[in-house]
Order: sequence, then C-alpha cells, then structure tokens
Amino acid sequence: MIPEWLPDKIRLSGQSINADYAHLYKYFNQLRADISTVRLFNAPIAIDMSNDRVLTQYEAGFVHLVTRQNGHERIIDYDRANRLTWILPVLRHVDSSSVRVFMEIRASERVLNVWVYELDYIIILKPARDRRRWILATAYCIDKYKVRTFNKKYQKFKNNPISLE
Repeated sequence: MIPEWLPDKIRLSGQSINADYAHLYKYFNQLRADISTVRLFNAPIAIDMSNDRVLTQYEAGFVHLVTRQNGHERIIDYDRANRLTWILPVLRHVDSSSVRVFMEIRASERVLNVWVYELDYIIILKPARDRRRWILATAYCIDKYKVRTFNKKYQKFKNNPISLE
C-alpha cells in the first residue's frame, strides 16, 4: 500500500535520455534546496555535489539517484529516477510504520538504510568524513531477488542494533 504522504512518480517520456536527464535535474535541484530542512538523528543531510566522473555535466549525487551500475557504466534507471520526489517525504516520515530504518556495516563503514519496505524502495545514507552529517548516497527500488537479503539485514539489526547516532 502506498503511504498517503508519498507524491506521484515523475513522468518521463523515455524518448530522449538527454531530455529525461534535464527534466529530472529540475527535481534534483529542488531536492538539493530542500534537503537541508531534514535532520536524521540530530544530523543534517547533504548531497555529493562533486562532478560525476562519467556524466561530467552532472553532480555525482544526481547521477547516483537516477542511474544504476551496468557493467562498467551507469545507465538511466527509470524505476529509480521516477521516484526522485520520494526521497524527502520518506526522510521526513522515518517514524512511519511504512518505513524501516536500520544501520549496517559495509566495508568497515556504517551505512544508514531508510526502507519503505512494502514498496521495496530504499534510501542509503553514509556518514560524512566529519561525522556531523549524513551524505545521501543513493535511493532505488530493491530488485525482487534482493528483498529477502534486506529483510535479513533488518532482522539482524533488530536483534543486534548498531547505534543510529
């Protein structure tokens, strides 16, 4: 069931990748402007604004929110991209019964997962180097074959919690 606080998905034509990127970038700029209004566990959230190494006309934060890895390249992921407007509402509703928040350790680094589990949509945040804020790493729809893995990660966190702060 879709929570009432989630907006509609972004409509993309799929006719022109460049036009779709330009359309998505407008939403990204709004996200960039508004994300400073959200705090998680008393820490602000930031977006990686460095230039992407491949799509150099865009920031790395934007590229990771609308594309996915495919071999050695990143390609547009329409399931991910058309949910760009979901990020802020999800982060603002982490206390909702529709959202599961859990920490895990990946490659010796803490990673915060914010998961709208009924919709298999997840937002991944990493601590900044200064440990005073979160960096929005990515957000995407979990592939069906990986849902069970995320359920196990969530249950592991519930049974042996890692501090969220």
